[in-house]
Amino acid sequence: MVKSKDAKGFLIDGYPRDVVQGQKFEAEIWECSLVVYFDVSDATMTKRLLGRAITSGRIDDNEETIKKRLVTFHSQTKPVVDYYDQKKKLVT
Repeated sequence: MVKSKDAKGFLIDGYPRDVVQGQKFEAEIWECSLVVYFDVSDATMTKRLLGRAITSGRIDDNEETIKKRLVTFHSQTKPVVDYYDQKKKLVT
């Protein structure tokens, strides 16, 4: 990792994946000042991931796998969004 001498923080993509991870991160490493969430429909996400499959050749970017990943997102990761929204740290 390269750090600019003027850096005042950092950006983490795709983490935390559940509320407990977020709480542990803030307790042990760094308290988040804000959380950025791109609110995109399942249909749009599916379309984008299927498009990515064409260019990347990823075999896990297929409709069946994407549906499973969206179920996981809604059951495990979406509560993280709600948690940070309640803490007034969510930017959408």
